[in-house]
Amino acid sequence: MTKFYPISHDDLDSGLEILTIQTEPGVTNTGYEELSDGWLGSTNGISSYALGEFATLAEAQAVADEYGYTASPDPENPDHYDLVNYDGLILDHRDQPTVEIRVKPADDDGDESA
Repeated sequence: MTKFYPISHDDLDSGLEILTIQTEPGVTNTGYEELSDGWLGSTNGISSYALGEFATLAEAQAVADEYGYTASPDPENPDHYDLVNYDGLILDHRDQPTVEIRVKPADDDGDESA
């Protein structure tokens, strides 16, 4: 049975936050261990966190909603997940079975939402 894993990716320089929902758990950047909940590590200024394992896509989407992730990073092509370049934050998902990507929209001042 397919499980769903929301993973947040935070750009430590710009503050941009992207969330992916995958059908495989995240992998730590040091030991390459699968992890469904907790910090995965930081690489090139991007820190990633696994936010749990869920039995349905709807449950994983509810977590994304709870954390404030709403907008697709590419409204023109919301189903293209291989390579995401959103305001300079590049996430390469060619090796990840990603089913959905969302961003945390900035507020009116250009700052990221809390």
